[in-house]
Amino acid sequence: MRIDHPENCYRQYVPVLVAGRKLIYVNAYCGIKVPDWRTHFVTICDGGESVWGALYDPITGEFSDLEVNGVA
Repeated sequence: MRIDHPENCYRQYVPVLVAGRKLIYVNAYCGIKVPDWRTHFVTICDGGESVWGALYDPITGEFSDLEVNGVA
């Protein structure tokens, strides 16, 4: 799966430690206005492909573990 135009989505970045590796979790959603998204972690259920998350490794520059939200 591929996310077309991720730059059009609201994105939140969370540092995580996975098996001793320092990664960044990208939490993203498109077309939905959420108040306080800059200060509170956003969780959306049944958002379909407009809600997704992935891991980013700043050392390798690679993304992994892309997951999209379910559809109601």
